[in-house]
Amino acid sequence: MICCLLIDNVCGKWWLLSQYNMSAVDEPYIICDHIPGLDRTQRHFCRRHPTVIHAIASGVRLAIGECQHRFRHHRWNCSTNPRDVTLFGRHVLSALSRETAFIYAITSAGVAHSITRWCSAGLLANCACDPTRVGGHRARDPSGQFTWGGCSQYVRYGTVFARQFIDRQDRRVRDANALMNLHNNHVGRQMVVKTVRLVCKCHGVSASCLARTCWRTVGDFRAVSRALMARYTSARRVNVLQTRDRIHGLRKTRGTRRWRAATAQQTNNQLIYFDPSPDYCNVGHKYAFSGTEGRVCNRTATAGASDSCDIMCCGSGYRTRRLTVRYECGCRFYWCCRVKCLECKKTLTINTCKSG
Repeated sequence: MICCLLIDNVCGKWWLLSQYNMSAVDEPYIICDHIPGLDRTQRHFCRRHPTVIHAIASGVRLAIGECQHRFRHHRWNCSTNPRDVTLFGRHVLSALSRETAFIYAITSAGVAHSITRWCSAGLLANCACDPTRVGGHRARDPSGQFTWGGCSQYVRYGTVFARQFIDRQDRRVRDANALMNLHNNHVGRQMVVKTVRLVCKCHGVSASCLARTCWRTVGDFRAVSRALMARYTSARRVNVLQTRDRIHGLRKTRGTRRWRAATAQQTNNQLIYFDPSPDYCNVGHKYAFSGTEGRVCNRTATAGASDSCDIMCCGSGYRTRRLTVRYECGCRFYWCCRVKCLECKKTLTINTCKSG
């Protein structure tokens, strides 16, 4: 297998946008010129669309939060390091594993989702509701005819803007890493599109639904991360052929800047990766993982569960400590107007991994 070239060529350093408080700066272009990792075209994009950059940063923060939620019971817990120019750590990104694929997909999805929401909320210049779903126009769904109304969220605007900013660096690089990143970016954005749903309001006597006004809205981002987690589990490992024009299951269209699926049924909606996941146990590993020392594990979990102490702690054992916490209980309302509670105690058993 031919796999990763230099990680510096393709890593998503633009993720560092999430670590800057741009709302505290009067002139956003000042930050655009100082964020490490942005290329020339991305800096130009940042200066031209300062409010969109706010939405992009918000989207990355949203993605990080969901990534950490999804992997909270795994050895790799999607931790970040603001002092690392790659944010997620070179040791993770250089592996080109399922985890790298998930990072690219969920950050791309987070940006598309955030821009779409900001757009419909009127927070971005030159963007509002979806102009193809304007009031007065009629349409049909399985429940019958309805009239477009309200504010349909402009998901196409969000996905296009996200693609224009995120994919810039990898579209300039003609190697397998870039192809993998572009594909996973696309899968992430498509998951946002797939969560779009129709919301309707009924009109008529006692809301009898003689007439309906409907609009489209993107789903909650938790639904997006849930769908991406399922694709993480079923991600497909691909091989790089010697021609460098083709990945097994994917190929680059010659003479264009577009990537397309050679076997669309197999890969269009799947995450792809090159390398098997490291075990994330060995601190001295070539990828320099920090290990799982101090992580909380579940000693009563079923055998083989990712959060079980045997799996989480990499076989190094765990420490058990008991913690007494106080909380309010037996609260009662007294007229008028106060609530009185008792103080209760409970003892928690906390298991944490030992060092390897």
